[in-house]
Amino acid sequence: MVAALDALANVPPSADREAVREEYLRRVTAEFTGHQVNDLTWTTAHGDLHQGNITRGPHILGWEGWGSTPYGYARWLP
Repeated sequence: MVAALDALANVPPSADREAVREEYLRRVTAEFTGHQVNDLTWTTAHGDLHQGNITRGPHILGWEGWGSTPYGYARWLP
């Protein structure tokens, strides 16, 4: 699973597909932490990865939300 997510992250981010909007991320980060987001590295990610989108094999389902995300967005998975 980690290898598949790393391979996806190596795909250049798409300008017309956003899994997380930069404006939203900057606003909520400042609102909830009191800190501004300065530099972000963008990569490509699934966008909605959770147990309901992973099958045995494993296979990843639910690709309608894929797109650009900040680096590390989906790295919380084991």
